[in-house]
Amino acid sequence: MFNSSLPYVLLTVKYESDRSFHIKTYVYRVTTPAGNYIIHLEEYTRDTYVIKFFPARFKRNENRFHMISNDNVMQVVLGTALQIFVSCLKNNNRASLGFVATASFLGQFREARENNQRFRLYKQIMQNFFGLKTFAHFVDVSNSTYLMANRSNQIPEFVAEMQYAFSYLYPDMFDLSFTEI
Repeated sequence: MFNSSLPYVLLTVKYESDRSFHIKTYVYRVTTPAGNYIIHLEEYTRDTYVIKFFPARFKRNENRFHMISNDNVMQVVLGTALQIFVSCLKNNNRASLGFVATASFLGQFREARENNQRFRLYKQIMQNFFGLKTFAHFVDVSNSTYLMANRSNQIPEFVAEMQYAFSYLYPDMFDLSFTEI
């Protein structure tokens, strides 16, 4: 279901001014039957990547990562985002991947952050799509956050470093505590 993807185009690479943790963001465009989507592949230290995406029509909306589009193309957009990461993994066999599953906004509806619908979906997809051979899978259910740690890392140290780094980067958002699944 999520193994289908569409062609994508790299639009730009944005370098961070302070590269102590977040190094750069690759910005891609994918054209779907419902319109364009923007996919961000953020590169962090220790070969860690975070995928984010949103419909291009929401690009100026501060809640763009929370919005539900109801355009029925999420599967192929997520499949394309995963293919972008797989391409990255082919070039960097130490790459790890994370998701922060933002709570959904639909009109006046505001979903709770904890164990939200996106998180439950991403968790299932990551386990099915990537398995356990190359990656150890970690979750923080209360923050709806997912981390696939590449087994080429020293896993306990890597996970502790990512917990600290992401908690530092997003202090108002969460204090991470990953558990292996």
